[in-house]
Amino acid sequence: MDQNLKDYFVLFQPQDIVSGYFYWAGELNNGNFAMVNRDSTGHGVSGAIMSILNITSIESAFKDKLCNPAVIFNDCRKTIVE
Repeated sequence: MDQNLKDYFVLFQPQDIVSGYFYWAGELNNGNFAMVNRDSTGHGVSGAIMSILNITSIESAFKDKLCNPAVIFNDCRKTIVE
């Protein structure tokens, strides 16, 4: 984030210590910076498991060199459903 944002801060106040909230940042294959802020379904352990699935599916989409946000989210949905 330091390489792509001048001034920023992260305010992370989840409802529970273990939660479904997460943020993720990375560089797309086309050189653009992407940031994902997400509230996965559920809180507690179920939300945390959904967060892990979401983060894994996002990283998989980036490894597949996807750049279009709609395509990335559809690929993530497909990965999670599978």
